[in-house]
Amino acid sequence: SVNAVLTATDSTSGVGKLEYQVSTVSDTTYGAWKPYQLPVTLSDGMHEVAYKATDKAGNESSVQKKAVKVDTMKPVVSVLANGQPLELGRTFEDAVLVTFHAASTDIGSGIQQSSLTVNGVVYQQQQAVSFAGQLGMHQIQATAIDAAGNSTVTTITIHVTTSESSLSQLLDRYIVS
Repeated sequence: SVNAVLTATDSTSGVGKLEYQVSTVSDTTYGAWKPYQLPVTLSDGMHEVAYKATDKAGNESSVQKKAVKVDTMKPVVSVLANGQPLELGRTFEDAVLVTFHAASTDIGSGIQQSSLTVNGVVYQQQQAVSFAGQLGMHQIQATAIDAAGNSTVTTITIHVTTSESSLSQLLDRYIVS
């Protein structure tokens, strides 16, 4: 949630009261005017805040309206490896070419930016990575940032191993090239 602060000034008689109403996209009715005393708390979603002031002499301002979109939810990001969800600790043989894809969604303001790194190096989406001869642990990191600035980072460690079959495939690949 987010707090909205309303203010009013009157240089003649002073502000007598400040009132507001809030509607949402799902409920476009405002309801009764409420006296403003503390910041107005708005939950995630699209709102319209209507407000007006009355001075101590009884003069009422025109109603002002402001659309407010609140997005405090972080985006969701997942990583696919060769078209399958990538899970922590997954093992690949070093002869296998791996193609990664970061899938990001955000129900609030939408995805503004996403990136993927392999061992700290920016990865070009859908480009096959060869781990030939690079046995051990490797870190895959996906980052998504929504239009409201909320971010999520997902880090997955994979293991690269080898086998007799894998070595044979790598030798065949080397001889062909």
